[in-house]
Amino acid sequence: MGGLVIKLKSWWDTADRNQKLISIGGIALLTLLLAGIFVFATKPKMVIAFAGLSPADTGMVVAEIQGMGIPVDYDAAGNISAPADKLPQIRATLAMNGKLPRPSNHMTKKDLGNMPVMSPPRVEEERLLAITEGELAESIEMFTGVDSAQVHVTKGNDSPLLDQRHESTANVTIAEKVGMGVTPDQGRAMAMLVASSVSGLDPSKVTIFSRDGRAIWDGEEVSGSNGRAVTKLEMENQTGRDIRDDLQEQLNRIVGAGNALATVDVTLDLDKISKTENITTPTEDPITKESVKETMEGGGASTPGGVSGLNGQTAPSTPSSADSSAYKVQQERIERGVSNMVKTTEQAPGEIKSMGITILVNSEKVTEQADIDKIQELANGKLGPRVADTANFTAKVIAYKFDNTAQVESAKADAAAKSSARMQQILSMLPIAALVIVAFLVMRSLGKMGKTATTQQLVLAGAGGPSLPMSMSATELAAQSLSIPHEAVQKALESGVVDDNLAAALAEAQKHVGADDVDIPSIGNKINVPLEQIKKMSQDRPDVVAMLLKSWLLEEGIRR
Repeated sequence: MGGLVIKLKSWWDTADRNQKLISIGGIALLTLLLAGIFVFATKPKMVIAFAGLSPADTGMVVAEIQGMGIPVDYDAAGNISAPADKLPQIRATLAMNGKLPRPSNHMTKKDLGNMPVMSPPRVEEERLLAITEGELAESIEMFTGVDSAQVHVTKGNDSPLLDQRHESTANVTIAEKVGMGVTPDQGRAMAMLVASSVSGLDPSKVTIFSRDGRAIWDGEEVSGSNGRAVTKLEMENQTGRDIRDDLQEQLNRIVGAGNALATVDVTLDLDKISKTENITTPTEDPITKESVKETMEGGGASTPGGVSGLNGQTAPSTPSSADSSAYKVQQERIERGVSNMVKTTEQAPGEIKSMGITILVNSEKVTEQADIDKIQELANGKLGPRVADTANFTAKVIAYKFDNTAQVESAKADAAAKSSARMQQILSMLPIAALVIVAFLVMRSLGKMGKTATTQQLVLAGAGGPSLPMSMSATELAAQSLSIPHEAVQKALESGVVDDNLAAALAEAQKHVGADDVDIPSIGNKINVPLEQIKKMSQDRPDVVAMLLKSWLLEEGIRR
């Protein structure tokens, strides 16, 4: 680590101004990019935690969330946003502290214990009605897409006086969640919920509106003739869509998606039909049974005829087998009971009165008449046994050339979208690529400068003096000043002598051999030849002398 710091310091000292500016700019850009990526990657996803709060509740909740050290956003509409992964913690902490807000202050069954004992009956009735409204509001808030709800119920008066009699009514106002809406089917379910919870309340007397004034359910309109007509149209459209979707799916598998289009028109019979049939059936066992026998002998007379039977009929007399002067008559009368049964049959509404199926096929894709005939058979199969009723049930297949302009434009749009998505991916990778490039350039520059500093041969030369290569180590410089061969130094190092120890030994020997001051008789003062050579060199090539001194200082610092 220390060697790297020294190399960096040496490179910084020897670098010129442009290199320093480029390095500082690259490092600053690298730092900014890393900081931007870190901020973008660690930014939490904010979602709405509470909506439609009052200013007091908004301030209370925001203060509590900030006290938890969690980022929070809020607006003037009372919507509070927090990180999605922190919502359970926020709700649990607020509930534990008793500060979890409710969308509205509904009275519930818990408030029954807070009713004063000596309250007048009128006040108790109003409080019970408010509790009912609160319970209904909380039930409505459980529907998908409902953020908050407010219910108002007006109790009816079943007075014997006509001018004082009025029916119960209810009004519901809901606030929808952001990006979601309440459907008419949900409105119908809410109306049934309210009507079944209030005694004597008819669903036709319930109205439901959104906060922006949109009518979700109007009982009076739905129960009237207009409402029945709308209901009939909705049922016919839904039935037609169901048959069309099933037929279209089969066509897509046969001729391919987009090569055939099916439309279905349906008319339903929503009239209720009741049939009453009175069936009379006699009982098997008789109620009464009478038998009369008459016998006459001799020439006596007898009145012909018999006893009147069932339904006024007379049973035939049985003639005697004796002579005409004597006969026997036996008659029998049977009376049976009658079983009456009244059979009432009510036909459920919704029978299909008429249906028309039209299939349009692409003549460029479906060219064979046999294929068109098969599609015709498929359409007839949807009609079933009613295909014989050609006046009310029809199926038709039409071949026509389709306009594929929309498909071509859609394909171009898809290609453009894919290209845009690919470009976005490339752009998102640019910061990383820039980081890699900047790091590569910085490391390359550092390596190049370090290599230059260690391999460049800088020679210090003077008049008649020795040459000192600056790239040599301290050991080599000392060995050369003592005229020791390079091979001897290498053998000493290979034998196990440490470089630092060898350099120290050579430096000590240099003090006693060739490194002493030179005494020149003709000159009164002693002259240090290497020092004078360095001084002379500093005038001609000061940069080389500075590099020489710097390398000596660095080696001295490493040795210490």
